[in-house]
Amino acid sequence: MSFIKRSINYLKKNLKKSVVIASVLAVAGLGALHNVGAKAEFYPDRQPYDYNKPCNPNDADIYDRCGSLTGPVFNSFINTPSYGDERAFVDARMSDQTAAGSFKNVLPDVNKGSKEVVIRLYIHNNANQSTNASGLGIAKDTKVKVALPTATANVLRARGYISASNASMVEDTVDFTADGNFKLEYVPGSATLYDNDNFAGGVTLSDDIVGNGATIGSDQLDGNFKGCFDYEAVVQIKVKVVPQTPPTIDLTKQVRISGQQGWQETVTTTPGQKVDWLLTTTTKGEGVSTNMITRDVLPPHVKLVSGSVKWIDASQNATQNDTALFDGGLNLGNYNTGSGYYITFSTTTLDDFNTCEVKVTNLAYSRSDQNSEISDSADLVIKKDNCTQPVVKCDSLTAISLTLKKGETSVFTVFGSSTGTTITGYRFLVNGQEVKNTNSAAENTYTFTATDLGKYIVEAKVKSPIGEFSGDNCVKTLDVVDQIKPIYRCDSYSLSKTTLKINEQFTVKVKLTAKDGAKFKYATFTFGDEAKDIDKFVTNKVENDTVTVNHSYAKAGTYGTKVKLTFDVDGKNVDIEDPKCTGQVKVNPEEVKGVKTLPNTGAGDTFGILMAVAVLGTLAHRRYTLKNLGR
Repeated sequence: MSFIKRSINYLKKNLKKSVVIASVLAVAGLGALHNVGAKAEFYPDRQPYDYNKPCNPNDADIYDRCGSLTGPVFNSFINTPSYGDERAFVDARMSDQTAAGSFKNVLPDVNKGSKEVVIRLYIHNNANQSTNASGLGIAKDTKVKVALPTATANVLRARGYISASNASMVEDTVDFTADGNFKLEYVPGSATLYDNDNFAGGVTLSDDIVGNGATIGSDQLDGNFKGCFDYEAVVQIKVKVVPQTPPTIDLTKQVRISGQQGWQETVTTTPGQKVDWLLTTTTKGEGVSTNMITRDVLPPHVKLVSGSVKWIDASQNATQNDTALFDGGLNLGNYNTGSGYYITFSTTTLDDFNTCEVKVTNLAYSRSDQNSEISDSADLVIKKDNCTQPVVKCDSLTAISLTLKKGETSVFTVFGSSTGTTITGYRFLVNGQEVKNTNSAAENTYTFTATDLGKYIVEAKVKSPIGEFSGDNCVKTLDVVDQIKPIYRCDSYSLSKTTLKINEQFTVKVKLTAKDGAKFKYATFTFGDEAKDIDKFVTNKVENDTVTVNHSYAKAGTYGTKVKLTFDVDGKNVDIEDPKCTGQVKVNPEEVKGVKTLPNTGAGDTFGILMAVAVLGTLAHRRYTLKNLGR
């Protein structure tokens, strides 16, 4: 028994030093596993040899410390002092974790830390040592096979195999989990075998361990693996954990006048012209975007050119049904990361509007199983030739009083003007609700009766054949109070833009109230890029109770903006800083963009697209690089 004990002690010592066991991985399925957390499976469910039971070679039905007397059997002992239950012979640890207990049958958080896993396999031929001399107990053509999962998921299972030509194959599993999708990649040259004798310092195994299997042995790597604890061994491989970025999609909408070069975000045309539209959907991240659907919402004042809807990708240029794109969308299937497709169609501009020009926005949408719907738009300005544009303005809104007590009234009078059209009436709104609608330019007054305390926004709109018009001049704030006293406040704060380029100007408008003994003095603006207080922008210019200033930023970043209003109240300066009179602006960094153009889609231009796509023929179906298409 001394040689057995020596063998056990040697292996036990090496295991404590994290001499890692090789693993054999197999795909458990492309989806998530459902029983993670329990012991990984081992196969077959075999009758064990119990190390704690005495050896009784005269009774073949007793499975005990004798092991097998009839030939090689792998990893069937239980209760061994060196390993315990040999049937559970595959486990793993992170490569940067070497403490006792680091090896686990279910290894969590593999996408953190070193992102490299050591997987080990314990190997023991359970044939009794007495059968080695005759060759009966020696396993022939012994291999350790490794099959790494090809799936990408947040839970993966690996499966290990030990086989020989004269012994039944055994297998076991180990599971890996993470809080995001990942895949596993074998590290070439990492497969190593350790034993108690000839390979105590380790010997490198063939990378076939992740293919058809690597040959191992006791004296040399010839497939002959002897029976007895004296020849037990461990094998290790290393596997990289590659976190996967979920697939995402991008959508760009562009337009051009038919026959012209280059795609734009906005074009100007005239009624009766043909206009082309381009929808470009691309995929990013990792994995496959499935059930990609693109739809479009046609704007008014244009008509679809029948038969013009086309779907273009690396494998085709196919005309689509006229209505599908605009009624729920086209389902264009699955696309690998880094690929995508074009949708093109044409419209004719119409002369069905009363003004000299109209601007319409064409919205497009794309989505997939992995991504919510995203949108982008392109604009079309349609201008009539030799047309004088009618103009309608709401010039002013006046009131007898803007401060009332309950039961009092105030008459509002609106004045409008027009050129090239007529004024057909006025509408009055209080806090957004219509209170009077007239059908004559002469009916331009509204009487407000104070019934409840509070603040009321009164707005007037000028009606005309070309639409309704209002503006800051025609909006007033009225207060119903218990007693008349000075009123001063910041009513509203608006930004013309909240996303900017460097040095791009935007406008801030502050609506204020100062009445009944309160007077506006000046406004102090803070834009977030001041070096010192003296750099704050101060102005006393106010028009129609509105302060307007412009600003721009020299550096990218996110900036908070706000205003402090200073009023003269009973001869004293009073500052008002209202939380609602603040805003935030994001300034994007400068981008260096290449020229993005798609070949024309006329008779000769379709050939250009297909030739560009053909360059990518070596790639998978529906996988291509959009920049090679002239985008």
